[in-house]
Amino acid sequence: MAGGIAMDLSAPAQLPSLREDISLHPGPSSRDGSPAWILHDPGRNRFFQIDPLGFEILSRWGSGEPEAIAASITDETMFDAEPSDIEEMGRFLSMHELVQVRGEAGRSKLKAATLKGRWSKLKWLFHNYLYFRLHLFSPERFLARTYPFVSWLYSSWMVPLMGAIALMGIWLASRQWEAFTHSLNYFFSFPGFILFGLALFISKAVHELGHSYTAYRYGCRVGSIGVVFIVLTPMLYTDASEAWLLTSRKRRMAIGAAGIVAELGLAVLATFFWGFLPDGALRSAALMLATTSWVHTLFINLMPYMRFDGYYLFSDWVGIPNLFDKSFAMGRWWLRETLFGFGDPPPEEWDRRTEWLLIVFAVGVWVYRLILFLGIALLVYHFVFKLLGILLFCVEIGWFVLLPVLKELKAWWALRERMQWNFRTKVVAAVLAAFLAGTALPLSFSVHAPALLLPGEHSVFYAPENAIVDTFSVRRGDRVREGDLLVRLRSPELEFRTGQAERQVQMMRWEIAASSADEQLYSKRLVAYRALETAEKELAGYRKLERELVAIAPFSGRVERVALDLLPGQWVGADSPLLSLVGMGGAVGEGYLFEGDEERIKAGASCIFYPENPDMRPVRGRIREIEGLGAAVLARPELASLYGGSIPARIMRSGALVPEQALYRMFWQPDSKSLQTKGQFRGTLVVEASPESFLWRLWRTAVGVVIRETGF
Repeated sequence: MAGGIAMDLSAPAQLPSLREDISLHPGPSSRDGSPAWILHDPGRNRFFQIDPLGFEILSRWGSGEPEAIAASITDETMFDAEPSDIEEMGRFLSMHELVQVRGEAGRSKLKAATLKGRWSKLKWLFHNYLYFRLHLFSPERFLARTYPFVSWLYSSWMVPLMGAIALMGIWLASRQWEAFTHSLNYFFSFPGFILFGLALFISKAVHELGHSYTAYRYGCRVGSIGVVFIVLTPMLYTDASEAWLLTSRKRRMAIGAAGIVAELGLAVLATFFWGFLPDGALRSAALMLATTSWVHTLFINLMPYMRFDGYYLFSDWVGIPNLFDKSFAMGRWWLRETLFGFGDPPPEEWDRRTEWLLIVFAVGVWVYRLILFLGIALLVYHFVFKLLGILLFCVEIGWFVLLPVLKELKAWWALRERMQWNFRTKVVAAVLAAFLAGTALPLSFSVHAPALLLPGEHSVFYAPENAIVDTFSVRRGDRVREGDLLVRLRSPELEFRTGQAERQVQMMRWEIAASSADEQLYSKRLVAYRALETAEKELAGYRKLERELVAIAPFSGRVERVALDLLPGQWVGADSPLLSLVGMGGAVGEGYLFEGDEERIKAGASCIFYPENPDMRPVRGRIREIEGLGAAVLARPELASLYGGSIPARIMRSGALVPEQALYRMFWQPDSKSLQTKGQFRGTLVVEASPESFLWRLWRTAVGVVIRETGF
């Protein structure tokens, strides 16, 4: 066992012999300052931390029976060992397959343990379809050859240099913040998606090389570099587990943080160069590298709630190995004691501060993983075709969310005989009863709906053609009367086409008139009449467009908005908004009800409109009409999530806004007849509705989702 502490591996019959390939190494000090050792299993590359008593037991493992070993430890050390301690160590070694197997009985026992620990194919598939690893190569030679070229990155002057570059990059990005944020929309295109994948690969490669080079720097063997598939997305990984053999916690944490530091350095450089690069592919690539590295590092790798770098750094920092297992055990103990007050001792003895650290950490992990697994389930559902998506969604929720909850409920049921009716159980029962009552009783008497408050009369004028502003005599805020001229446009192209159409009509009329005197032309009169009819329709269309070039006030009101470039002689594009006019005759309201809410509301129900503008007062009114058919498109873009509203919607190729869920359009009328608005205002309409419980609403929503999503 080169590199470790020599041990006598032979043992009497009652103690199994240790495997010859395992080794025992000095480890970092424990949390309380006591020495610790690391037991290394090279066959599976696993590491076990051994306390001082365990070290004394292993160092005497081949010297006698459990009673003799316990007596030797008691006589020669400060520990008061018992034979049961040696037997417990034997069970630990056997459970982790660290002992030699001899004889038919030993082989049968090992086979039974292996079969017991082996998962069925279906169970393995359920647990690993979102996470599995593939080994690519051993990087030792590559690291040895290339490390001299990157060793300067570990110089002391790199920290202030990268700090200065980071400050400069952040300052440059802040100076062009709108361009920086608006460029993120490029992510949602196909080339942006490809560039995002490439940037993610580069950032992960830099991340893993950071781990590898730092481990090599401190003399640790990097066993493997490979690909790990997370949610079917390939990412690189590095096996630097031999860092556990380092006695220096500082060096071990340096290896764990090296990937994060390398990725942050890449983000800093990409942000810095983005500020100088011209628009184009290189600048887009720098943006992708910057954003991908920042987000991946700060929101994934640094989070200690999954087995990423943040977890191992936090575990080393607090000095608690196997942090997940120990915190989960403390969390379950705290939960049971809080709910039922069994009076059981904690699973391990910790000081009060550490106990609460483990409990808070466990609760944080549970909440984080609940949100994460729900998000992954939705991602998997939308990533594949619908039938497989539904199956994988159910597997994800059932395996990673419901199964742990059911296991804990099963443990509670096993402890039911110890549950007593005490003060704590009374409080829990009262809170549970109040919760059930609050969710089961129909306590909801209103519905919240996204809505608009609009002028009673409102009109927007658009340019029907590419045209020139000929006459424009109003400004924003001007009052106009019905029939007043607002703006007159002129289109040279339309004038030319109208003139051509007029001459064509005149020519056809002359030909028809002349055909009555000519027998050859008379036979073609029917064709000529049809051609004349087509030409007259074309001319009528051009004249209609000419009339639309003149904007006349359809009612008396006030000019609300005017295009900035609306000046005489200025060109305007087709379908460009020119100005909007609001009337002086009161206000109206409009909104949308979500599926199921329309059944609880009737025409004439009272409502209150709460505008987003905090300077406005709520407006009382009544529901005037609810459309019976669901809205296929969203008629009011202001309510769409794309434009700051609360209704999820997507834009079709035709430009129409299609809501993501079933909606019903409604109209409401303010009670005040004298209410006047100077524009349209977005807000929330609270409508009086028939009572409904939370559980019934949840059930109705779930059934609606199932019916909608299972429609193939």
